[in-house]
Amino acid sequence: MMAKSKLMQILTDAQLADLVSRSSLLEGEVNKPKVLLDANGYIYKFFYQPDRILSSRTLFPPFKQFAKNSQTLLKRNIQTVSICDTMTAQDKRFDAIRYQAIEGRDFREHLKQSDNDDISMIVDIMAELHHQGVFFRAIHLGNILHRPNGDYALIDISDCWFSFGPLNAFKRARNLAHLMNYHADRHYFSRYGNERFLNEYALKGKLNKANLWFIKTYIRHKGVEL
Repeated sequence: MMAKSKLMQILTDAQLADLVSRSSLLEGEVNKPKVLLDANGYIYKFFYQPDRILSSRTLFPPFKQFAKNSQTLLKRNIQTVSICDTMTAQDKRFDAIRYQAIEGRDFREHLKQSDNDDISMIVDIMAELHHQGVFFRAIHLGNILHRPNGDYALIDISDCWFSFGPLNAFKRARNLAHLMNYHADRHYFSRYGNERFLNEYALKGKLNKANLWFIKTYIRHKGVEL
């Protein structure tokens, strides 16, 4: 875990060019990389400054939120990336973080190459996250890794919210609606059975009938067919 007292490194333009030349570009462009993977298995994620002088990104820098979320998730025994270093450009046009890539493939890819019933693992994951008070706003199957040991890990964790106890029914419903209605993932849930998924989630999460009714009503309102 990254030490709180660790100073940010300065990444010069020459160092950035060298890093890009010896890394795989996973997202972005050569002159404006967003995610790089180097030969040693480290991910570099870049956060660019907004065009507006004043914005929420200026007041609450995403790279700091990413690092804070990483620490909170790990403290709650939720596997995710562990930040090694933070960096900033000489001209402050971006900040960046470096972390060891986690072995595995995202659940979207995993389901393409396995039995669709493996989505039952997402039931367990969502029940655990919500019990641990984790509201992962960016939840979708591409942000959950299936690891070789059968465990899971969360990635792209800039946007999380945490409660001191299990999430309430409204937060659960919002999170599940986003997950099940995500355009690239809807068919996985519909093939498994949307209502079946929710019933199993309620059973795993030990929810009462009133909470399950509320969650189903909310999700149906958001356009998920049950």
